[in-house]
Amino acid sequence: MVGVQPVTGAPVQRGDGVTVRFVAGEWTAANANMPTTGPTGYDAQADRRLDGAKGCKVKRGTPFGALLAALPVSRTALFTPSDGELNFRAAGNGTLQLGMNDTAGHCSQGNRGTWTVRVSVTRPN
Repeated sequence: MVGVQPVTGAPVQRGDGVTVRFVAGEWTAANANMPTTGPTGYDAQADRRLDGAKGCKVKRGTPFGALLAALPVSRTALFTPSDGELNFRAAGNGTLQLGMNDTAGHCSQGNRGTWTVRVSVTRPN
């Protein structure tokens, strides 16, 4: 689970309602030093343990490991809330991408784990 994963089979168009629902899984950033986490990412104490790597966060102000969803056209990563469900209206067309709050490349070399999500796309009337 390194980097961003495209959600194939669910193309998104501007104006669509998109729901990403976390179903199961756990993962870790810097797996040798950190516990596993879920869609909300690390708690504040664990997140502070990675303060030296703050530049690796995709979305600043959101804990490392948090499940993020984004459309490439928006260039904005959306945080999955504590109830594990994210709902938003698409600002443009594209392939939905999911990833954890840890930049791909050298930052994510120690990341491990899996997740299962359910994605639904609803066209406006």
